[in-house]
Amino acid sequence: MALRATEAGLIPAELEVQFDPNSVVDMAEKSLVGTTLRLDSSVFGFPNFQSLVDLRGDGTVYFYGGMVSKEPGNWCVVEGDPENGERPDDLYIEFTQPLTERYKSSFSIPGGACFWRAKLEMGKDKKAPKASFDGGQVASESEKGELTSEGIFTAVSVTEDVAIGVQKKSAEAFDRALTTPKAESTGFKTPARIAGIKKIGSNRQLAAGKDDDELAGLLEDDPSQR
Repeated sequence: MALRATEAGLIPAELEVQFDPNSVVDMAEKSLVGTTLRLDSSVFGFPNFQSLVDLRGDGTVYFYGGMVSKEPGNWCVVEGDPENGERPDDLYIEFTQPLTERYKSSFSIPGGACFWRAKLEMGKDKKAPKASFDGGQVASESEKGELTSEGIFTAVSVTEDVAIGVQKKSAEAFDRALTTPKAESTGFKTPARIAGIKKIGSNRQLAAGKDDDELAGLLEDDPSQR
């Protein structure tokens, strides 16, 4: 995996006004600013898990729709690394995910962040998605600076309507997980159990229209404070 954890967060704060028209990387970044991506991942032991990220113009990436982070991460486009068997003419996206304290301890990630990297393919016609990402790898960094694989993913740019659908599906699955018996396994059961969340009433269900910060708050809920 060619992800350079120490470089993944190096995005200029004034990204959206500093694009070099002669740079393939800069032009790719410019075209991706403001894009919403649907991530299809198998990470942290959850198979076929969908969530969303927004690629912002200041170089930050915002996780929501089923995946939380401690704060926004950073994103950038890089050229392929020949030393890792990649073609230098190919482009890849890299973004960071600062983990919450509970995720750091529960998934044994002392470095406190995950690093996502995938090959970028720009859509060639108006009917195709603006961008798609294949062969994605998710890794964390150990205390010694060594990368450990946490999972795999693909991604595709989506419209607002599709994003709302992902949010609704994630909210409904999350609510079902809260009422699932311990003997039954679901993709959301582990984070629900980690957070020690008890069943919530319908007035607090994470349905469409609810702020994703509420989901983040529930995942970080401290059982000892109840």
